[in-house]
Amino acid sequence: MEYPNLDEVELRSKRYWNVDGIPEIVMGCLWIVLGGAFLLRDSLPQASGFAAFYSIILMVILIIAFLSAARIVKILKNRYTYPRGGYMELPESPRSQRLLRGTVGGLIGGATSVMIGLSLKHQTIADLSSPAIGVLFAAATLFASRKPGMRHLIWLSLASIILGVAMYPLKLQWSALYWFFILMGISMAVMGACRFRSFVRSVPLPGGNKS
Repeated sequence: MEYPNLDEVELRSKRYWNVDGIPEIVMGCLWIVLGGAFLLRDSLPQASGFAAFYSIILMVILIIAFLSAARIVKILKNRYTYPRGGYMELPESPRSQRLLRGTVGGLIGGATSVMIGLSLKHQTIADLSSPAIGVLFAAATLFASRKPGMRHLIWLSLASIILGVAMYPLKLQWSALYWFFILMGISMAVMGACRFRSFVRSVPLPGGNKS
Protein backbone atom coordinates (compact mmCIF):
# COMPACT_ATOMS: atom_id res chain seq x y z
CA MET A 1 0.00 0.00 0.00
CA GLU A 2 1.38 3.37 -1.04
CA TYR A 3 1.08 6.31 1.33
CA PRO A 4 0.82 9.92 0.18
CA ASN A 5 3.85 12.16 0.46
CA LEU A 6 2.92 14.33 3.43
CA ASP A 7 5.35 17.08 2.44
CA GLU A 8 3.76 17.28 -0.99
CA VAL A 9 0.28 17.35 0.56
CA GLU A 10 1.32 20.26 2.79
CA LEU A 11 2.83 22.18 -0.13
CA ARG A 12 -0.31 21.58 -2.20
CA SER A 13 -2.45 22.91 0.66
CA LYS A 14 -0.36 26.08 0.92
CA ARG A 15 -0.43 26.63 -2.86
CA TYR A 16 -4.20 26.15 -2.87
CA TRP A 17 -4.58 28.72 -0.08
CA ASN A 18 -2.76 31.35 -2.17
CA VAL A 19 -3.93 30.42 -5.67
CA ASP A 20 -7.08 32.60 -5.71
CA GLY A 21 -5.38 35.93 -4.97
CA ILE A 22 -7.73 36.71 -2.08
CA PRO A 23 -4.99 37.05 0.57
CA GLU A 24 -3.20 39.60 -1.63
CA ILE A 25 -6.40 41.59 -2.22
CA VAL A 26 -7.13 41.81 1.51
CA MET A 27 -3.52 42.61 2.42
CA GLY A 28 -3.30 45.25 -0.30
CA CYS A 29 -6.49 46.93 0.92
CA LEU A 30 -5.15 46.81 4.48
CA TRP A 31 -1.97 48.59 3.38
CA ILE A 32 -4.03 51.24 1.57
CA VAL A 33 -6.13 51.89 4.68
CA LEU A 34 -2.99 52.03 6.82
CA GLY A 35 -1.14 54.50 4.59
CA GLY A 36 -4.19 56.65 3.94
CA ALA A 37 -5.10 56.86 7.63
CA PHE A 38 -1.63 58.07 8.60
CA LEU A 39 -1.43 60.54 5.72
CA LEU A 40 -4.73 62.03 6.81
CA ARG A 41 -3.44 62.32 10.36
CA ASP A 42 -0.32 64.20 9.23
CA SER A 43 -2.40 66.56 7.07
CA LEU A 44 -4.46 67.76 10.06
CA PRO A 45 -3.36 70.86 12.02
CA GLN A 46 -1.54 69.42 15.01
CA ALA A 47 -2.89 72.13 17.33
CA SER A 48 -6.53 71.35 16.56
CA GLY A 49 -8.68 69.34 18.91
CA PHE A 50 -9.83 67.18 16.01
CA ALA A 51 -6.25 65.98 15.43
CA ALA A 52 -6.10 64.56 18.95
CA PHE A 53 -9.54 62.99 18.54
CA TYR A 54 -8.58 61.52 15.17
CA SER A 55 -5.45 59.93 16.67
CA ILE A 56 -7.72 57.94 18.98
CA ILE A 57 -10.05 57.02 16.12
CA LEU A 58 -7.04 56.03 14.03
CA MET A 59 -5.93 53.45 16.58
CA VAL A 60 -9.45 51.99 16.67
CA ILE A 61 -9.58 51.82 12.87
CA LEU A 62 -6.22 50.06 12.66
CA ILE A 63 -7.09 47.54 15.37
CA ILE A 64 -10.39 46.70 13.66
CA ALA A 65 -8.69 46.45 10.26
CA PHE A 66 -5.96 44.08 11.46
CA LEU A 67 -8.35 41.91 13.49
CA SER A 68 -10.89 41.64 10.66
CA ALA A 69 -8.41 40.88 7.83
CA ALA A 70 -8.22 37.13 8.49
CA ARG A 71 -12.00 36.97 8.89
CA ILE A 72 -12.56 38.74 5.58
CA VAL A 73 -10.21 36.28 3.84
CA LYS A 74 -12.22 33.35 5.22
CA ILE A 75 -15.53 34.92 4.19
CA LEU A 76 -14.33 35.47 0.62
CA LYS A 77 -12.88 31.97 0.38
CA ASN A 78 -16.15 30.49 1.65
CA ARG A 79 -17.96 32.48 -1.02
CA TYR A 80 -15.71 31.94 -4.03
CA THR A 81 -12.89 29.43 -3.46
CA TYR A 82 -14.24 26.47 -1.50
CA PRO A 83 -17.34 25.98 -3.69
CA ARG A 84 -14.98 25.58 -6.66
CA GLY A 85 -11.98 23.67 -5.34
CA GLY A 86 -13.27 22.25 -2.08
CA TYR A 87 -12.37 23.11 1.48
CA MET A 88 -8.77 22.78 2.59
CA GLU A 89 -7.41 24.11 5.87
CA LEU A 90 -4.16 26.05 5.74
CA PRO A 91 -1.62 23.84 7.55
CA GLU A 92 0.26 25.35 10.45
CA SER A 93 3.86 26.20 9.63
CA PRO A 94 6.63 24.37 11.48
CA ARG A 95 8.04 26.11 14.54
CA SER A 96 11.34 26.76 12.74
CA GLN A 97 9.56 28.65 9.95
CA ARG A 98 7.54 30.70 12.45
CA LEU A 99 10.74 31.62 14.26
CA LEU A 100 12.38 32.56 10.96
CA ARG A 101 9.44 34.81 10.01
CA GLY A 102 9.52 36.42 13.42
CA THR A 103 13.26 36.99 13.19
CA VAL A 104 13.08 38.52 9.71
CA GLY A 105 10.12 40.68 10.73
CA GLY A 106 11.98 41.84 13.82
CA LEU A 107 15.09 42.70 11.81
CA ILE A 108 13.09 44.71 9.27
CA GLY A 109 11.17 46.48 12.03
CA GLY A 110 14.40 47.19 13.93
CA ALA A 111 16.09 48.55 10.83
CA THR A 112 13.11 50.82 10.20
CA SER A 113 13.21 52.15 13.77
CA VAL A 114 16.96 52.79 13.59
CA MET A 115 16.67 54.67 10.29
CA ILE A 116 13.78 56.77 11.58
CA GLY A 117 15.83 57.68 14.63
CA LEU A 118 18.87 58.58 12.54
CA SER A 119 16.79 60.58 10.07
CA LEU A 120 15.58 62.82 12.89
CA LYS A 121 19.21 63.80 13.57
CA HIS A 122 20.73 63.78 10.10
CA GLN A 123 19.07 65.44 7.10
CA THR A 124 21.08 63.36 4.62
CA ILE A 125 19.64 60.14 6.03
CA ALA A 126 16.15 61.67 6.05
CA ASP A 127 16.51 62.49 2.33
CA LEU A 128 17.40 58.85 1.65
CA SER A 129 14.23 57.60 3.32
CA SER A 130 12.43 56.70 0.08
CA PRO A 131 15.14 54.38 -1.30
CA ALA A 132 15.65 52.91 2.17
CA ILE A 133 11.92 52.14 2.51
CA GLY A 134 11.98 50.64 -0.98
CA VAL A 135 14.75 48.26 0.06
CA LEU A 136 12.87 47.27 3.24
CA PHE A 137 9.63 46.62 1.34
CA ALA A 138 11.61 44.67 -1.27
CA ALA A 139 13.20 42.53 1.44
CA ALA A 140 9.81 41.81 3.02
CA THR A 141 8.08 40.87 -0.25
CA LEU A 142 11.08 38.86 -1.42
CA PHE A 143 10.97 36.85 1.80
CA ALA A 144 7.21 36.35 1.38
CA SER A 145 7.79 35.04 -2.17
CA ARG A 146 9.37 31.92 -0.61
CA LYS A 147 5.90 30.67 0.26
CA PRO A 148 4.39 28.04 -2.08
CA GLY A 149 2.41 29.72 -4.84
CA MET A 150 3.77 33.20 -4.07
CA ARG A 151 6.72 33.44 -6.46
CA HIS A 152 4.97 36.29 -8.27
CA LEU A 153 5.76 38.56 -5.31
CA ILE A 154 9.29 38.80 -6.70
CA TRP A 155 7.88 41.31 -9.20
CA LEU A 156 6.41 43.31 -6.33
CA SER A 157 9.84 43.31 -4.69
CA LEU A 158 11.38 44.73 -7.86
CA ALA A 159 8.62 47.34 -8.12
CA SER A 160 9.35 48.42 -4.55
CA ILE A 161 12.97 49.22 -5.37
CA ILE A 162 11.99 51.11 -8.53
CA LEU A 163 9.38 53.08 -6.58
CA GLY A 164 11.92 53.97 -3.89
CA VAL A 165 14.35 55.35 -6.47
CA ALA A 166 11.57 57.21 -8.31
CA MET A 167 10.37 58.89 -5.09
CA TYR A 168 13.86 59.98 -4.01
CA PRO A 169 13.79 63.39 -5.81
CA LEU A 170 10.57 64.27 -3.92
CA LYS A 171 12.45 64.26 -0.58
CA LEU A 172 9.36 63.05 1.27
CA GLN A 173 11.44 61.86 4.19
CA TRP A 174 9.51 59.38 6.36
CA SER A 175 6.10 60.40 5.05
CA ALA A 176 7.25 58.30 2.07
CA LEU A 177 6.44 55.28 4.23
CA TYR A 178 2.73 56.08 4.09
CA TRP A 179 2.84 56.58 0.31
CA PHE A 180 4.63 53.26 0.01
CA PHE A 181 1.82 51.54 1.89
CA ILE A 182 -0.75 53.11 -0.44
CA LEU A 183 1.05 52.51 -3.74
CA MET A 184 2.33 49.03 -2.87
CA GLY A 185 -1.09 48.21 -1.46
CA ILE A 186 -2.69 49.16 -4.76
CA SER A 187 -0.14 47.04 -6.64
CA MET A 188 -0.73 44.04 -4.40
CA ALA A 189 -4.51 44.37 -4.58
CA VAL A 190 -4.44 44.63 -8.38
CA MET A 191 -2.11 41.62 -8.59
CA GLY A 192 -4.45 39.68 -6.33
CA ALA A 193 -7.48 40.74 -8.36
CA CYS A 194 -5.85 39.44 -11.56
CA ARG A 195 -5.09 36.12 -9.88
CA PHE A 196 -8.64 35.97 -8.52
CA ARG A 197 -10.11 36.59 -11.96
CA SER A 198 -7.90 33.88 -13.45
CA PHE A 199 -8.90 31.43 -10.70
CA VAL A 200 -12.63 32.05 -11.12
CA ARG A 201 -12.40 31.58 -14.88
CA SER A 202 -10.24 28.46 -14.74
CA VAL A 203 -12.12 26.73 -11.92
CA PRO A 204 -15.86 27.05 -12.59
CA LEU A 205 -18.51 26.19 -10.06
CA PRO A 206 -20.04 22.70 -10.27
CA GLY A 207 -23.07 22.76 -12.51
CA GLY A 208 -21.81 25.64 -14.60
CA ASN A 209 -22.96 28.40 -12.27
CA LYS A 210 -20.65 31.40 -12.79
CA SER A 211 -21.66 33.40 -9.73
